[in-house]
Amino acid sequence: MSKYISYFPKIDSLRTIAVTMTLLAHFITDAGWKRIEYMNQGVYLFFTISGFLITSILLKAKDRGNEKGKISVVINFIIRRGLRLFPIYYLFLLALICIKYFTNLWLWNDGFGIYYFTYTSNFLFFSEDIDQSSLVGHIWTLGVEEQFYILWPWLIIFFNKKPLKYLIVFFILCGLVFSLFYIKRFPFSNYHTLGIGAFLAYINTYKVQNVFFQLINKYNPASCFLFILLFFSISQLIDHHLVYSNALFICREIFLMLSTVSLLMIAISDRKYKIISPLLNNKIMQYIGKISYGIYLYHKPIPFFINMLCKKNNWDLPPVVLFIIYIIITIMIAILSYKYIELFFLKLKEKFDK
Repeated sequence: MSKYISYFPKIDSLRTIAVTMTLLAHFITDAGWKRIEYMNQGVYLFFTISGFLITSILLKAKDRGNEKGKISVVINFIIRRGLRLFPIYYLFLLALICIKYFTNLWLWNDGFGIYYFTYTSNFLFFSEDIDQSSLVGHIWTLGVEEQFYILWPWLIIFFNKKPLKYLIVFFILCGLVFSLFYIKRFPFSNYHTLGIGAFLAYINTYKVQNVFFQLINKYNPASCFLFILLFFSISQLIDHHLVYSNALFICREIFLMLSTVSLLMIAISDRKYKIISPLLNNKIMQYIGKISYGIYLYHKPIPFFINMLCKKNNWDLPPVVLFIIYIIITIMIAILSYKYIELFFLKLKEKFDK
């Protein structure tokens, strides 16, 4: 976190909620249970958090000014993002390559490596009949965020303050329109969930009075509960082929982004909520949020290797045992990764926090 913006510990707890949803979405079925609907929506909470934090950092850097110029601000930002994301990302890929080389296991199709190493695996999903590897299929979200990081700082730094809010609204509208085409892994199709976080950052940084956001904040967490309820209700109608229209689909996406941003507003608020605040202030929740990047990155191959080991040794473990093993191993790897790899590069980031 940049020292030039406020640190919100409760946002780390939101990350824990998002990554827990992701683990449930994947580990439940990997263990042999029936999937829990809509747990994969946790990635969109990640997007909103990213949109908010990244835009907040950039706006603060922009307002401070920089004697080396605007380009220097952008370059420093990109370097800092690289130091946060690249080391364990490429370590993860290299580890899989070594396993693939020495074991001859199929981990992904030959020729697909270029997509994974360039953060463009989200574009693989546009090819018909693509045999996307489940071990790395989840990193499409990291591709979307990285593509956002490449574009967004230039726009934030070089746009004037007044037209900037209209640019953010334009990106939100683009996200809603592109999401109609069911290409959720295309970067523009996620600009409404990224953009709503950016819009909140704009309002929070410049203390803009916005009636709609004031109403959400006034009636939170009831607002959040209502948005989530409406999202799930509309999703049921669409996903079960009961009712469909473009307008209804757009409404679902609107309630998705309102759900994520209302959760985020709770996390950055100084207000105390009877049920939610103790959860968000919990130190364990906040610590898991700190290591959530590693949890998300490493989690997908874990069931593959555990199940393969069980099959090789004829171990017939019940689903609940498998699920617990998946969770424990994933968290242990993430803790070690954070302590011995990520923290080193996080300290290096301070040199570019100017």
